[in-house]
Amino acid sequence: MSSADNKIIQFWAQFLPEIKKISNKFNKIKSLPSNGWLGATSKIIPNVGYWFNVAEGHAKIMLLIGTGTPDKEVNKQIFDELDKHRRKINACINQELNWRRMDTNGSSRISIEINYVDYSQEKDWPKINNFFLECMPKFITAFDQYLLTILI
Repeated sequence: MSSADNKIIQFWAQFLPEIKKISNKFNKIKSLPSNGWLGATSKIIPNVGYWFNVAEGHAKIMLLIGTGTPDKEVNKQIFDELDKHRRKINACINQELNWRRMDTNGSSRISIEINYVDYSQEKDWPKINNFFLECMPKFITAFDQYLLTILI
């Protein structure tokens, strides 16, 4: 295992207990990923998930549509239904989100990120943690209310 793999596991090890305190969406995660991605299903629509991503240079929160189904049309329908509420969702989170329908891809993504942070630098962990812990609950609240109304 490389030192980068060890560092990412250390990052998730210190972060996962914190997110579990404020959101039950992540309670079923038992093992730590050895890559930059940590996520869980929305528990409303099976192929829609909430994801954290860390890398050298940024940290990102994402709603990924299309995590478990090859049905591109359904994934795009979900994105389009959410997009109807874009202004309200952005307002709920109090930031402009990056809405990517990605027409040539089977999935779509809606995200928010911070730059100039690096998971491999422990000095950046508090900033990444604060971003994740402050924004993900808002993200879940903003999207879950609309995911509940989507019939697929």
